[in-house]
Amino acid sequence: MADLVQRLSKKRSVEKEKGQKHIDQLSNLPDSIICHILSFLPTKLSVATSTLSKRWKHLWTAVPVLSFSSAEFIGTLGSFVDSIVERNVQELKLSLNFSHVPTVRLPGRLFACRTLVSLKLIDNIFIDLPENVCLQNLRTLQLERLHYANEGSFNILLSGCPVLEDLRLNLKNYEANDHGLLISAPLLERIELSQKNFNVLNFQIDSSSLVEAIIDIHNALFSMAFHEFHNLVCLETTTSCANWDDLEELLHGSNNLKTLVYHIEVPILHRGHNCDKSFSKTVPVCVSASLKALKLTGFINQNCYWTFIQYMLKNAKFLEEVKIRTSSMLKKRRRHIRNMLNCPRASTECQIRFFLGLDRRRISVLIEVLCILVL
Repeated sequence: MADLVQRLSKKRSVEKEKGQKHIDQLSNLPDSIICHILSFLPTKLSVATSTLSKRWKHLWTAVPVLSFSSAEFIGTLGSFVDSIVERNVQELKLSLNFSHVPTVRLPGRLFACRTLVSLKLIDNIFIDLPENVCLQNLRTLQLERLHYANEGSFNILLSGCPVLEDLRLNLKNYEANDHGLLISAPLLERIELSQKNFNVLNFQIDSSSLVEAIIDIHNALFSMAFHEFHNLVCLETTTSCANWDDLEELLHGSNNLKTLVYHIEVPILHRGHNCDKSFSKTVPVCVSASLKALKLTGFINQNCYWTFIQYMLKNAKFLEEVKIRTSSMLKKRRRHIRNMLNCPRASTECQIRFFLGLDRRRISVLIEVLCILVL
């Protein structure tokens, strides 16, 4: 992109010397659209466009997004944050994914910024909150791999975000107290939660307005409690059969779920052994009354996962589509595939489709799948 800016500037200089009239479609756009385009560039490149013409000289100053990729910027980060808070910043993303860089403490006034709508903090940031957190307009919050001053920091931060709608969490390095961690946000519509490397034993999610959830529940050391999610229509989860109790609880509390995306984790106990575990003795309301789409990835040749699919086919009365992402090792699975295709289905509209990962796409394997389905 930097080379492109230099070429455009050089081309204009040559055309100007030759007296040629340059037709520039980009400059015919309104300032607001140009600034929106520049917002997708690193700030260094955005500033470089100021050399293109007189009109472009100050355009970059109106770009609503600043993006720096150099670790040299970290030394002045605190004063920079103070400055943008004074200017009523609306969106802020700080990703300090630099090696050999100490953690950075953010100024407390950031957490009392009334204009902030989106806050994304990633890596090498130390969260030490002031007594009063007031992010009254914050709707999007992303916290990944941060360091926290104390065990109550996250709950204090969340309590100061009354209109939060979108939450993305990776709480690595977070130490919760004996009461665990409670996510309570009355207007929360979307949550993305990674439990990998969490140091939290008790975990609860309480938000009746939740519409979409991406939740990893593959660590059996956690005790999770889910409240009822009457508005949840899409659930994406990564787990193994070892955590089916948590998955079952999630489904029982999501009566209107329409889409379930299940990324299969392979527990250590499965290596070299077959598993005959059953999913559930009872049928969640969402499975029998609302579920329309089921997608499974990372599918492996274990009896427990074949019976999971059969369980869904037998009980999901409104299921329209089952997608199974599998590997190229299908020869040992022909009997299972035939049994599954011949399994009674509660929904006459249900279609079963297999697809291959992009890294294993082979024409011969695709032909084999088709042959199995035809036979």
